Amino acid sequence: MENTNNNDRLKISLEQVDELFALIPVAISISGVEDGRNIYANRALEKLLQLDKADIIGKTSVELNIVSTQKREEIAHNAIVSNGMNDIELRLKNAKGEVKTILTSVETIEINDQKCFLSTMVDITEQKKSEAELRKSNEKLLSVFDISPIAIGIIDAESRKFEYANAAYEKLFLFKREELGVRITSISS
Repeated sequence: MENTNNNDRLKISLEQVDELFALIPVAISISGVEDGRNIYANRALEKLLQLDKADIIGKTSVELNIVSTQKREEIAHNAIVSNGMNDIELRLKNAKGEVKTILTSVETIEINDQKCFLSTMVDITEQKKSEAELRKSNEKLLSVFDISPIAIGIIDAESRKFEYANAAYEKLFLFKREELGVRITSISS
């Protein structure tokens, strides 16, 4: 009898879920496993998609341009088989036409005897842009190093392994770029 009372106390309504999930800055949706239709969306999802909750509820992730039909089926299958999936990188277009890169995770849950997916989405668009800019900057820097007539070698201070050597370094020290990652033992600290 006591176990039944505990279960009754643990049952919560979607309104209570909404109050809890509204505080979380991560986009969250709950959708049916069978039809994929959203039964819940938090404010962060509204902001990410640039849609009102009324425009999200009842629609699928395919209808909302979050994923293609094929990708949704793949994610749904894998989430069911693995009881969830983490850190899936996707690109979506929101209602304003902005392309966003998101990192999503999907877990299977049960609500009122209905199997559902609990999905979280984090907008990593700015992070991806920063990574691309850093890569581009590094490529420019290395291209300057490559054409330099001065021998340049870069060794990681902690691991003492070669990370980079330009052509002038190779020529001067008879070092081959294939040796990158080799630990240097003859250089004193």
